[in-house]
Amino acid sequence: MEKKNKIKKAQSLPLNTIVIALLVIVVLLVIIVFFTTSVGKSGKALNKNSATSCSLSNAAIKTLGYTDVKLVEGKKCTKGYSEISFIGTVNDSGTMKICCGKK
Repeated sequence: MEKKNKIKKAQSLPLNTIVIALLVIVVLLVIIVFFTTSVGKSGKALNKNSATSCSLSNAAIKTLGYTDVKLVEGKKCTKGYSEISFIGTVNDSGTMKICCGKK
């Protein structure tokens, strides 16, 4: 009987599996960095200047010609001010307020 030379090959991961695993790790790192740095917190700064903010930095309020705006508790604006209805009510520290503007 002749012994055949049997070479046992070690099992290895296919190259595709290694590449996919590296891509998954990179994506996870990007997500972690996004949520733990100021990049993920920039939404707060955007909210201050959004179309629903009650401030003169809101472009819609400036376009309508308001020269002063303020948040007022209750359902009525003070004398000389009118409600800016497209802003709606604003929950400011647990108190419902409306946005009032003066032209």
